[in-house]
Amino acid sequence: PEDLVGFDCATASEQAKVLFVDPDGFIKRVSEIIQDGDMVLNEELDLVDGRVFHRDFIPIRTVDNEVEILWHYRDITNRKIASMALEKQAALQQILMDISTKYINLPLSQINHAVMESLSKLALFVNADRAYIFDYLWEDSLCINIHEWCLPGVMSYKHNVDNFSVKDYPEWVEAHCQGRSVIISDTKDVKKETIL
Repeated sequence: PEDLVGFDCATASEQAKVLFVDPDGFIKRVSEIIQDGDMVLNEELDLVDGRVFHRDFIPIRTVDNEVEILWHYRDITNRKIASMALEKQAALQQILMDISTKYINLPLSQINHAVMESLSKLALFVNADRAYIFDYLWEDSLCINIHEWCLPGVMSYKHNVDNFSVKDYPEWVEAHCQGRSVIISDTKDVKKETIL
């Protein structure tokens, strides 16, 4: 817009700095870029509202041998989210491949140790402080806790969740029978009186 032509970059930066996670770093970097005068492309900036921007600085020499400056900011939040999701998916696939190959020709005596190692890898990947493996005993209508992994310093609850009746959680059983996941974001949401 015409009203921005010749607008003082330092003033604009001071006004905009509150939008960024590191406002002082934002101002300092703008000064560095201007002083260096070199082209800068795709510099990543984190905003306080969670968005992510790319910044370009492009000095343009005019026919009069003067230098005009183009600052270009663009929102790459959706691209960043998609990229992080792909990276996370690739990392999970690698973990699953490592786990699956580990069990090929593994002696029976090492199975329990390998299972605990696998449980640990998966729990750490999802930032869990505990992870369990339960087995269904259909003839007794029970689900029993056969493995527990805890982050160092986290108290074990295996004795509290040793087993429970499948009748207490029919939606879990149905989901598992259909090959679907049961996601519990917060264990406080689980009916405490039926599991402990």
